[in-house]
Amino acid sequence: MAEHFPGASTFAELDWDDLRYTYEIPTSFRPIIPTGVNLYFDPPPGSCTFFTQQFVSGLRLPPHPFLSGVCRYFKIPLGQLTPNSIKILCGFVILCEVCEVSWSAPLFHCFFALARHADGLFYFQARSHTAFFSPLPPPSANWRKKFFFLRFPEEVDWPLRWQSALPMTPALQDFHMDLPY
Repeated sequence: MAEHFPGASTFAELDWDDLRYTYEIPTSFRPIIPTGVNLYFDPPPGSCTFFTQQFVSGLRLPPHPFLSGVCRYFKIPLGQLTPNSIKILCGFVILCEVCEVSWSAPLFHCFFALARHADGLFYFQARSHTAFFSPLPPPSANWRKKFFFLRFPEEVDWPLRWQSALPMTPALQDFHMDLPY
């Protein structure tokens, strides 16, 4: 059973049931359904904001270790990434697996920079001459309205709270392929 929390979202308990069934989300993940005036950038303590479109774009729970590593590396909540950023992260994992290259957040950072939209969401921008993927189409216009909050069954090692500014990212010149990350 989901908790209810005030929020300006069109996400309902039936949406959670559909999401959980479609994407096989374990029952240990506890949703909080927004019901009133709070917005996506203000999740309840101990929870993280997520958007339905992120799951359509490839996000799964529990998150792939690479996605957790990227969030830890960039010091951002997973739920604050745009759906196209989720597609880029998933595509990067697949590309590394196909090429038999070990994926890591610092390696990803060599090819993509973190940027922030005016609405507070973060996205990844390909660095010059490193575009692996064709331009991605934008998600539907109202995708931000389908959000919910989620409590994880275990503590996560990346921020849950919404980040109001672009965090400082590690310097690329400090990256060495032979060091463990």
